[in-house]
Amino acid sequence: GVGENDYASVSALPGLQNVPNFANVRRVPLPVELCLYFNIHNRRGAVSPVTTLTEVLDLQYNCLMGLFPEIKRAWLSIDSDIFVWNYEDGSDVAYFDGLSEYIMCVGLVKPKPGIFQDHIKFLLCLATTVDVVLLGVSFSEATRETAGFPYKEMHLQPEPLFVLPLDQQTEITSINGTRNGRIFMTSKSCHLYEIEYRDKAGWFTQQCRIVNHSSSYLYGVSGIYNIFLKIINLFSAEDSMQQIAIDESRNILYTLSKESTIQVYDLGSNGKSISHVATLNRSAILSQASRSARYIDTGNFAPVVYIAAIEKQESLGVHLVAVTKSGVRLYFIVMNSFSSRPSNFQLVHIRMPPGCTPSVPAMQRPNNINLAYYNHGLMLMASSSTDDSDILWFTNPDVFPFMKLLKESQCTTAINGHIWAIDEIKDFDRPVNPNLKIVKSDPPAIVSQHAKPLRQFVILGAQGAYLLDSFRPSELLRCILLKCGRVDQEAVQTYFSIDTINAVASCLVLACSNRPSDQHVGKLASQAFFCYSDEPRFEFSTNLITPTEAGNRPGEPTTQSPYQQSPQTNVNQMSSPAGLDGSYLSLDRRSKAVETVRPIPSGNSVQPVQSSSADGVPTMKFSLKHDGMPVWNSSITAEVIGVATEMESQFSSDELLWLCEQVASLKAFIEEHKQLFPVLHTEGSNPSLHHHMLNVIKSQAGARPDPTAPNHQLIQSQLHQRYKADAIATEKRSFENLASLLTKCIECFSLWSIICNHNFSMVMTNLSKEMRDIMARTKFKDLVLGDGKMTNALIAALIDMYLLDNASTDSITDQLRVKCPSLYSSEDATCSKAYEMLHNAKKSTDMKESEMAYRSSLQLFRQVTKHIDVAHICQQYKEVFFFEGVIELALTAAKADDIKEYALNFYKNGDPPNDNMGREAFAKRSHYYKCIVDSLDYLMNAAASDASRSPLGSVSSKRTNTDLDTLTVNEAESMMEKVLSYSFASGDELIHVTLYDWLIANSLHDRLLEVTSVYLETYLKRATSSQSSNLVAMDLLWKYYEKNNKYQSAALILSKLAERTSTDITLQSRVEYLSRAIISAKSASFPGASGNDGDFLHELEEKLEVARIQSKIHDALVLLQQEKGHLQEYTEALRDLNGGIFDISTLYKEFANTFDLAECKLAILHTAGHNDINLIESVWKDIIDYEINRSRMLSEGGKMSNIFNRLAEIGSLYVHSEQYFPLLYILTLLEKRSCELNWDPRVTFETLLRLDISRKTTLAAYNLLFRARDPFWQAVKKPLHLYSVIHYLITSSIEANDLGPSDMRDFCIFALSCVDSYLVELESM
Repeated sequence: GVGENDYASVSALPGLQNVPNFANVRRVPLPVELCLYFNIHNRRGAVSPVTTLTEVLDLQYNCLMGLFPEIKRAWLSIDSDIFVWNYEDGSDVAYFDGLSEYIMCVGLVKPKPGIFQDHIKFLLCLATTVDVVLLGVSFSEATRETAGFPYKEMHLQPEPLFVLPLDQQTEITSINGTRNGRIFMTSKSCHLYEIEYRDKAGWFTQQCRIVNHSSSYLYGVSGIYNIFLKIINLFSAEDSMQQIAIDESRNILYTLSKESTIQVYDLGSNGKSISHVATLNRSAILSQASRSARYIDTGNFAPVVYIAAIEKQESLGVHLVAVTKSGVRLYFIVMNSFSSRPSNFQLVHIRMPPGCTPSVPAMQRPNNINLAYYNHGLMLMASSSTDDSDILWFTNPDVFPFMKLLKESQCTTAINGHIWAIDEIKDFDRPVNPNLKIVKSDPPAIVSQHAKPLRQFVILGAQGAYLLDSFRPSELLRCILLKCGRVDQEAVQTYFSIDTINAVASCLVLACSNRPSDQHVGKLASQAFFCYSDEPRFEFSTNLITPTEAGNRPGEPTTQSPYQQSPQTNVNQMSSPAGLDGSYLSLDRRSKAVETVRPIPSGNSVQPVQSSSADGVPTMKFSLKHDGMPVWNSSITAEVIGVATEMESQFSSDELLWLCEQVASLKAFIEEHKQLFPVLHTEGSNPSLHHHMLNVIKSQAGARPDPTAPNHQLIQSQLHQRYKADAIATEKRSFENLASLLTKCIECFSLWSIICNHNFSMVMTNLSKEMRDIMARTKFKDLVLGDGKMTNALIAALIDMYLLDNASTDSITDQLRVKCPSLYSSEDATCSKAYEMLHNAKKSTDMKESEMAYRSSLQLFRQVTKHIDVAHICQQYKEVFFFEGVIELALTAAKADDIKEYALNFYKNGDPPNDNMGREAFAKRSHYYKCIVDSLDYLMNAAASDASRSPLGSVSSKRTNTDLDTLTVNEAESMMEKVLSYSFASGDELIHVTLYDWLIANSLHDRLLEVTSVYLETYLKRATSSQSSNLVAMDLLWKYYEKNNKYQSAALILSKLAERTSTDITLQSRVEYLSRAIISAKSASFPGASGNDGDFLHELEEKLEVARIQSKIHDALVLLQQEKGHLQEYTEALRDLNGGIFDISTLYKEFANTFDLAECKLAILHTAGHNDINLIESVWKDIIDYEINRSRMLSEGGKMSNIFNRLAEIGSLYVHSEQYFPLLYILTLLEKRSCELNWDPRVTFETLLRLDISRKTTLAAYNLLFRARDPFWQAVKKPLHLYSVIHYLITSSIEANDLGPSDMRDFCIFALSCVDSYLVELESM
């Protein structure tokens, strides 16, 4: 405050000498009833009537006086009586005379909720010398005339609510209360008291009592310090607490004593507790102040006569301001950045009062301040100059916003008589709309002046009440324009020289005003708006050009850009509390950023930049009329921070309509004057022009230009014209974008207002929980600039409310289309009508009517698929079994979103990784197709269960049952078939593909093969080629070929399946594939793989033989594994055998020979045609020995039966091939084993007979064995074994009935010839 520019008197500026100090000054005398009372009770018997408070004091009354600004009342206590009246007009005088003691202190507080009856709105606290009386204050019910202010007619309850006795010698000096109903009092003995009251008394507590917080045992160290202070006070001048200041935003209480001691109390984070934090006495304040301001007389820093809390809305970094008797303001902090609660008490800044500069005489400075008031930057101080009058000092920073260093306007006004009280009308934060709420972070007045009325102050003095209206920038301009009548006067020029940007914004406030009284001044403001603005331009900033040459405007921030952050004060003074320049008092409220949106210019013209580059690229400088727009636009929307808190709107419908009107007025102003923003068509600036322009500037600055550049005198004019055209075009586009932004704001305000008219909380309940949470966090800026999801959700919830009430949506949709055309288009109206039809169809009990409504809604939904949630609608249709609607809507939406069929090309090209457009289109189509798939899943689950429930009956199923609440299995199956048939009738190839996938995934292969579509073969071929491991697709493909008589293709697929190297196909399946391949090959005539019709079939048959041998080897290994255990070699061999078909050599070497599988060896030799008789006989020997060894654990009968059954089974395969069934060798080997193992002699030849070997052939084989004279029989001592066997053979053959006459005759002849030789042999033995 010691700088020449820290304070300025507006009336001292050129041309503003006749501008008044206040916008309005009005004196309201004391009420007539009060003066009449004084005259009746005149103690001196004065002849002249009493009309002023000075005359009352002369009558030697015990008189106190004060203000209740909350209810617009002044009060006066005379001895034991108190009078309360409306200070605006002196009406509604209420009084209370039920006390017998003098009133020493008065306070008005808000009661705690739920304690008293509802009609008691306030508590009037009257402190006398002996007690404290609490009176109930009520008001008459508001009428239409008093609806704007509910406290018109006041009533004081005749009986006190509570009477609380005081201790002896306790005198109350001040009373103050909090918003939550707590009542605090101070006394002359420097004690802090609280009146605690509750709805009823407790066991150990009274219903109402006085608590002394200064003598609490919990006071701790601070209490000891307080006691120490009291002891000191016993030996010094008497001290007493004089004032209580409460910071409601932080829950902190401050007290001020007569001797300038300030104490800090913490009321707790919830405001329900209290604890002492710190104390700063007079000497401590002087010590800190003297260290910060060493060259200032310390006498200016004491005594402190007034303190005021600085709430969060004003500053986050400063917490308390104290005013001294000389008018010095001391700023304190009680919290640090590491704590959310008060913990220290420190002086951080000092601001001297006006007149402290050396050029100002001392007599023009405030002195002897006895009363002050501070709130949100405005300061009023009452200075006692003479006994007959006081001087009112007024400082206001609103006229000079956004200054880097704090600058305030100041003025003085003489008030007749002594000033008793100063306060502000508490509805100063009430905007023009009575219900509009204040913003959370208070911006400077230049931003909020359009939305808030003038700040009004009431001064209570000896002559009555003085009502003062402070000037805001726009009101100051209004006054100047009305006095001048023209915009070219010196006063108007002076106003614009103070701060050009803010002057332009103030012009907009007046020009956009809708009040009839502002019509004339609005025209003058419009003229000034354009008269004192400049044109947009490009500026070069180089090292050769000074800032002045660059054309910076006086007082204009050089980095300000359109639709970005407003000019801020970025001065950090916390690190230097000793500074006296006042910059710390920018108090972050002056640096509140005004959030707006910067429109992005388009086209080929030069884009605005914020700083010049090294090569001299110019900076875009918008015009003043353009730069004033962000301030005005932000001043409107800055009022709106959030949209909703939980389920309640932060604004009423009337508030929103008011905001909408403000935005609309700005838009109308732009449209009305758009002809003043000419559009110059230009092809854009060539980058080389920047370099030419730089050369011109360098040449003008005396620098040496580029010698290669053309003559700058020839191009200078052309360059300036082009840059001017670019600048104008850029600003024009910016205005157009601003108009679009304003339109969006208007529509969002209108939508919000409509929702409030329909009960905001009810509409919010129709939103999902997730959307409600998002809405609670959504800022209005996000609502306007968002992607439309929130506005769409709100509109949908609003229309749902109509649908739930079974009401027509026509009225609300028409209203939305008129007021929110871009948020709610004709397509949106179609959606709403379709939703209404869908809703009515669900409610209808008539099946035909319901079906018609569903189909009608479907036709509407198909028209606006891009504007609806297709999945949600399909879900609605599915719930009522209207599956036809699901299919049509999904297919229509898929086609509408992919008109150029990018998805189909993506699919046909094999899903190329670089085709992002195709991939996105395919994903969108898949999303829509999922609606059909979900319906099929639902029906399939229903068909698999006993029944499926639905809220309503079917529309498209033509149901046969009459129970509309259930869906039978048969109905589910029938509907599923209809969905498939209806879908397959579509020409959309991708829905076919989707359904083919679904059928395969659900193992409905037979149903897939029933599809008659040109897309099925392509799908299966693509699946087999793109996924070589897709066995299901290959299996379906050969079945498809076979079903469609394409046997040749089926045989090829089957052959590939059989030969496929994979463990997914079992060996048994391979055999079956080859068998079916042979059948298909025989059913078709086509060129085979080897070149003719028969070769391919022959190859298949050979492969089948080999596969069967491989299968036999597999079975043999399984048997061995069971006998010998799960050895790894068996497991690996089995896995290999299942993995593919081997050639016959590999089977012999790797498997049959390795694992000694004799039977498999014989099969391989037979198949390969290998006729090595010795190898074959060896294999037969191994077969017989293996079977004998296998049966060793059986009984004799079971052993022989098992062995010869197996031999008969094996022999039947080769009996007709003499090479692979050596009869004589087998017979010899069997008879030898029979002899060794004592088998029944008949078992061998009976086994041979079972192989269809004739009896004659069998006898001939035995005859050859007999004639071989094998010494084996003698060695085993059974020389007659063969005789016995032959005897049984001949005897059984003769007795057998299976030989015909001819065969019997031939057998008998051969037998007789043999018997003769046998008899000879026997005789010779």
